[in-house]
This record gives sequence, structure tokens and C-alpha cells, in this order.
Amino acid sequence: MIIEIDSISTQLDGANKAKAHAESKLDGLEDAVRRLKAQVDDLTRANNDLNNLKARLTQENFELQRQVQDLDSSNGALSKAKSQLQAALDEAKSRLEEETRVSNPFRSTRNGCRSEFVHFSLSDSWNDH
Repeated sequence: MIIEIDSISTQLDGANKAKAHAESKLDGLEDAVRRLKAQVDDLTRANNDLNNLKARLTQENFELQRQVQDLDSSNGALSKAKSQLQAALDEAKSRLEEETRVSNPFRSTRNGCRSEFVHFSLSDSWNDH
């Protein structure tokens, strides 16, 4: 019976050591689970932050694309207006050149008439004296 008690005592010591080892391992695993849960929480927050940033950047990108389209449209309108103004300017230059070309002979005739008139007026005023 003493042998059986020693055997049971040895088995009980072994079981207690195994239990202590298992509890120690369980504590280590529980610590690891807590650390992993904390990491999951941190990663979840980071993921939410990144999703919010992505949504904000997507909205900003959409707004910037709309502004680019508006600017492209304005640029097209300005280019069209510039072309129209350039055509009007070219037309005005052509008319001015034509009017100048046509009026030059009249101008020289008018200047000649003016000279004759002045000359005639001067000679008339000399004759009156």
C-alpha cells in the first residue's frame, strides 16, 4: 500500500506540475490574445481612419475633376472668343487699310484745295488793302 501511495503521490505531483505548466501556458496565451485584440482594435481604427481619408480624397478628387472640366470649358469659350475677336480685328484692319487706300487720293486733293483756298484767301486779303 505504501508503494501505491508513493505511486499516487508521484502521479499527483506530475499532475500538479502539468496543471501549473498548463495554467502558465494559459496565462501566456491569454496575454497574447489581449495583445492581439489590442492590435485588432488599433488596426480597425487605422482602417476606419484610412477609409474616411479615402472617402474625403475621393470627394475632393471628384470636385477637382469638376473644376478641371469647368476650366476646360471656360478655356474653350475664351479660345472661341479670342478667335472671334482676332477675326473682327483682322476685318477692322482690312477695312481701315481699304478706307485709307481709298481716302488718300481725296486727302491729297483736299490738301491741295486747302492750299489753294489759303493762297486765294491771302491774295484776296492783300488785294483788299
